[in-house]
Amino acid sequence: MTDKVAIVACTGMGKALASVGRHAAIYLTTELRPVDTINVCFPCTVAEDDESFNLLKKYPVIIIDGCSETCGNKILSKLNSNVIAHLKVWQILGKYRDLKPDNRVRIGEKGIELAKKIAEEAAKIIDERLKNRR
Repeated sequence: MTDKVAIVACTGMGKALASVGRHAAIYLTTELRPVDTINVCFPCTVAEDDESFNLLKKYPVIIIDGCSETCGNKILSKLNSNVIAHLKVWQILGKYRDLKPDNRVRIGEKGIELAKKIAEEAAKIIDERLKNRR
């Protein structure tokens, strides 16, 4: 089995940047690195789902947090997961100020482009992590 990296995106339903983070996770796991990643359901993790827990123990983790509450990082820290990167959407937005999402329901074209930038940053981390394991 090929080594993988688990991706966990926050689910801050009331926040536009959380929506961007979820889009980034989906784009990363379905388009950019589908063979190298697995998208772990954050609510299942919070609900102590065995399958999610096992994935977070088995694979290194990249967290994509949408706001400064950093719920993903806080919860995964308590689980002693092997977090290899913690991507903060609001910090990445600071590098691409022109890519501000429209709103939490529809992030729009700029929000989608921001999600792709985040996914590309994660893909670089994954490539570096897995380069010697293939």
